[in-house]
Amino acid sequence: MIISLIKIRLKQIYRELIGIGLIRLIFIIGLFCFLVFLLLNGSADGKSAYYFTIGSIGVYALIQIRRKDKTFLQTHFLKYRYIFCVEYMLLSIPMIACLSYHQKWEQLLILTIGNSLVPFLDYKPRKRSLNTKFQQIIPNDCYEWKAGSRKVLFAILSLWIIGLCTSFFVGSVPAVILIIGFVVLSFYKNCEPYQMIIASEKSSGKFLLHKIKSQTLVFTIITLPLISAFVLFHAEYWYIVVIEYILLTTLHVFIIFTKYAYYQPNTKSPAAQTIGGIGVLGTIIPVFIPVVLVMAVVFYFRSKQRLNHYLNDFH
Repeated sequence: MIISLIKIRLKQIYRELIGIGLIRLIFIIGLFCFLVFLLLNGSADGKSAYYFTIGSIGVYALIQIRRKDKTFLQTHFLKYRYIFCVEYMLLSIPMIACLSYHQKWEQLLILTIGNSLVPFLDYKPRKRSLNTKFQQIIPNDCYEWKAGSRKVLFAILSLWIIGLCTSFFVGSVPAVILIIGFVVLSFYKNCEPYQMIIASEKSSGKFLLHKIKSQTLVFTIITLPLISAFVLFHAEYWYIVVIEYILLTTLHVFIIFTKYAYYQPNTKSPAAQTIGGIGVLGTIIPVFIPVVLVMAVVFYFRSKQRLNHYLNDFH
């Protein structure tokens, strides 16, 4: 049973990798090798090894909470938690190898215990549908923000207030802006119906430009008070939030291009999700920022080509 499920997972990964193309596949392999290299070097230090271990467990916990096959496995398999545990241990192979190489047995034990406990997480987020005054302020053509805010409005608002009230701490505002910037990425994971694209009555180039302007405007309005508060208390570190804002805005533009490069009405493209993850890693790791910029240009032209099918009459 376990072997059959592992084979299914491998086939799913294979299909996703094939769907992103040879050049991007090579980039993913290179990125993976680079991350393993960082992991191997970082886990040599005991303190860093603890951070990597806890971070890995946190990632698996997030996967466990968000994965969509929990109900299926729970209803079809008696030992479904054992299946979860095996999957997370397989994902941990690079981490296990690095910790074993550096003989970090305590961290390895923590990782094993954590992977054994994560499958017991059975949190199911409640689906909420909100229509508050804040959402009514959002322009109608920013429907990604309107739809996304129905699920995370209270979380974003709480983070925003916390960040503003604790802006005298040097790390507070940058952390809040980073979290909000990453949360916004989920707004663009689903493709809207093609009728909404046609209703814009814009050419493909103008449509993409309008999307970028709208996204940047809303994100700027949200983050500007936080940036101002940070600069007020930490003027000597003003460049931190400015660089962060530029990187996150660039990432949002990249995600928009990726979404429409693989656009299919009323779907969520696995290829777009994979490429979006590469964009996130490329933004975090400075050495990959030029690669992300080049990919953004490529996806811009691919987005135009894909949207021309729906917006050709408005050229």
